[in-house]
Amino acid sequence: MSHIKTVTYQNLGWETAADIYFPPAFDEKKKYPAIVSTHPIGSCKEQTAGNIYAKGLAEQGFVVLVHDASFQGASGGMPRFIEDPAIRVSDIRFAVDHLQSLSYVDANRIGAIGVCGGGAYTVHAGIT
Repeated sequence: MSHIKTVTYQNLGWETAADIYFPPAFDEKKKYPAIVSTHPIGSCKEQTAGNIYAKGLAEQGFVVLVHDASFQGASGGMPRFIEDPAIRVSDIRFAVDHLQSLSYVDANRIGAIGVCGGGAYTVHAGIT
């Protein structure tokens, strides 16, 4: 069973809400590979990207950050509930930046996965 910590970090002009899933027997003094898990369009961090993908990847030894997209869920941004592809891609970049700031994350071993529409945003973030 993985442990989960809720965090926030600065995005463009608002805060991003995220959950970090930790592997079993997590030791803050060690370095772990990490993954950003991005939710589908119209979803949130607690659904598939979190409770299935992040949970499963954490159980395999990864630190996994799953965030609410800007304008959605517990993240900030106005107007609410819009779907802006450019900002969704930048959300992934901010998630990677946050992971790189954590002492227990190996900054050279950060990957990303996206579910449904989040997958397309993840591919674009990876190539840009």
